[in-house]
Amino acid sequence: MDIIAARRKDCCELSFLYGVLMFSPAFSQEEVVISAPSEEMLDGILSVYSSLGYDRGAGEMRSNQRSCSFRLTHRDSIDRLFFDFGHTGEEQSLRVQDSAFLCGGCPGAFISGAFVAAGSVCDPRSGYHMEFSTHRQGLFSDLCRLLESQGFVPGRLERGYSKVAYFKESGRIEDLLTFMGASDGAMKLMDLKIYKEIVNNVNRRLNCESANIVKTVAAAQSDAEDINLILSVRGPESLGEELGEIARLRLQNPELSLSELGELCETRLSKSGVSHRLARIRAMARMLREEQHAEA
Repeated sequence: MDIIAARRKDCCELSFLYGVLMFSPAFSQEEVVISAPSEEMLDGILSVYSSLGYDRGAGEMRSNQRSCSFRLTHRDSIDRLFFDFGHTGEEQSLRVQDSAFLCGGCPGAFISGAFVAAGSVCDPRSGYHMEFSTHRQGLFSDLCRLLESQGFVPGRLERGYSKVAYFKESGRIEDLLTFMGASDGAMKLMDLKIYKEIVNNVNRRLNCESANIVKTVAAAQSDAEDINLILSVRGPESLGEELGEIARLRLQNPELSLSELGELCETRLSKSGVSHRLARIRAMARMLREEQHAEA
């Protein structure tokens, strides 16, 4: 609703309404239909409609489980809308009349109206995506041209009969929302973007830590097999004081990293010092296995 409430100047309100009408389900001499996903949003659009002097009572309200709509069939009211926005009603296809924009804020107001009628933006927790869609080729081209003239170059695709202009880069979506007058929406998007980045960073860190823990436990298991082999074949005295200490600590603390094992030594060892002693133990175990294999 902040897009609707943000409009103040009459010319910008007209441009906003123009964007809504052009991208609504019907804008013809036979009928005009404005639809919205909720009564609250439709009421906001119609408040702008009536504040500009159009007769809200000349239309018919309808609603179902998915949307609400305002249907206008009164010929005089439709003719006035067409005249006010520079249309004759006899055009081959609907095209945006740039003459309807009277100030620098009008293009943004028109785009916000188009977004209210035919746009959507995804929750960034599931991925950044903002789009406008219409089945009218000429209108789609005019919208893309207008967006590009304001520095917003959209991606384009076809989805069935619809033409879609879209944005996926969060910074551009935030800028466009702000340009459209939805600064609150832009702030919410940025808040969710920050939340998403924090969650992703935490997940990456946890995944990395989990992988490191798995590697540490696997290495400790291999070291334990080597140490137990030496103890069972040659006894603890074969390791000596230094290797015996690190062997004991390794068996007692399989989850600790080499640096953490070094801190538990009577004389504190660096990571490389612990690694060197464990390498000597592994070499001893390798020699024992080779001897056993030769004897067999």
